[in-house]
Amino acid sequence: MGEALEHISSDPTVGSFFHYLHLISAPLALGFYLTSLDETFNGKGAKKAQGSWKKTVAVFILMLFIISVLASFSSSTWDVEIEVPFVLVTALPTLILAGVLLERSKIISESTLALTSLRVMLLGVSVLTISILAGRYGDFAHKAQVYIMFHQLQNISHVVTATALLIFVVTVAQIERLLGAPLNK
Repeated sequence: MGEALEHISSDPTVGSFFHYLHLISAPLALGFYLTSLDETFNGKGAKKAQGSWKKTVAVFILMLFIISVLASFSSSTWDVEIEVPFVLVTALPTLILAGVLLERSKIISESTLALTSLRVMLLGVSVLTISILAGRYGDFAHKAQVYIMFHQLQNISHVVTATALLIFVVTVAQIERLLGAPLNK
């Protein structure tokens, strides 16, 4: 959403807000994935899920606030003086989250054949996240081939992730139908 909406306004604050939203969405998605995996596969229960929900909303609101503040300082939609430090600060936690997710997805896919699509989905999200960072590097390093290559990898990662998500949902629905109960109970 952020990537599309950053182009609708000539106001640098509005464009920057959606641009930074696009950049932060991948690490946020990885964090939310980790939370949902813990709740789903560790059988944490309703009280723990409510606590996680509150933390998730708090993190999301905090990220929107930070993005709003950064956008208000932008002199252009792609302000290199703000974007480069922003990407550098978010890169390490993003790569760590991607690594943790890849490791967890390996364990999950080994434990049951039906959840192999979950690993593909997590791989897609991890590759998407890394390609966003690499694409931004290509942009502000003025390396057009790097930018184009990783932007295309983003598009492929979107398709892989969406397809794996559909397969995962259908697979889980079929398993739950056969078992007559949700998987996390």
